[in-house]
Amino acid sequence: MKESIVDPLFVSGSLFQIILNNSSGFFAGSYRIAAIFKMVAAMFDILQYVPFIVGLPETRGGVDASFVIYVGVIAIQGWQAVTLPRALPYDANEDQE
Repeated sequence: MKESIVDPLFVSGSLFQIILNNSSGFFAGSYRIAAIFKMVAAMFDILQYVPFIVGLPETRGGVDASFVIYVGVIAIQGWQAVTLPRALPYDANEDQE
């Protein structure tokens, strides 16, 4: 169920947030530190496919397309967290004064 419902919703929601961040010029949608930690965790996940670190190819599985898409989305979000300024909080009460 996770592969058929949850993962596509995560990817599509993340892609829409990436597009919104790009068009607004601000990073929003999650905490900056959370996006950076996710990017670091994805880098550690990629290390399991480096033969110098894990050994012979027979000791690990292959890379599937969903993993590549997930890492790509996380990398873009991490890049946006590092390069874009944060979105300032909006207070509706300030406009009334």
